[in-house]
Amino acid sequence: MSIMLSTNQSQSLSPIHSYGYAYITSNQFQFAIDYFKSLINQNPNDSLSYQGISIALAKQEKIEDAITYLSKAIEIEPNCPSYYFFQSIFYQKTNQNYYALLNVKKGLDIDPNNKIGIELLEKISRTNRNLSDKKLFLLLRLSHTG
Repeated sequence: MSIMLSTNQSQSLSPIHSYGYAYITSNQFQFAIDYFKSLINQNPNDSLSYQGISIALAKQEKIEDAITYLSKAIEIEPNCPSYYFFQSIFYQKTNQNYYALLNVKKGLDIDPNNKIGIELLEKISRTNRNLSDKKLFLLLRLSHTG
């Protein structure tokens, strides 16, 4: 799954954040990271900047670092489902499927009809049918659908 901003999310970005995301889309990842860090220096509770750094890091295959920065965004703004969906994608990239599933579930608990979250849940379920903890997968899947 590609790591990109959804159309809805990019439309809701402030102009100040749009500059950082423009760096990401033009593959200037270090510029994006530096830019978002400067925003965080001005406002340590800027969750969108932490997310921006995480995406730039993930694009450079620095997934563990991306997870760390996105965890900070979640800490600041725990009711943002897209943060959990990004976190799920990052955990999938590191084959931490249990945590990928848990993050999708958290995002869907906030926004049960989120199309991206539902697609992620289906993808994880399809690609991880042989996980040792099948009961957990079944339980989480059932709790979402019913």
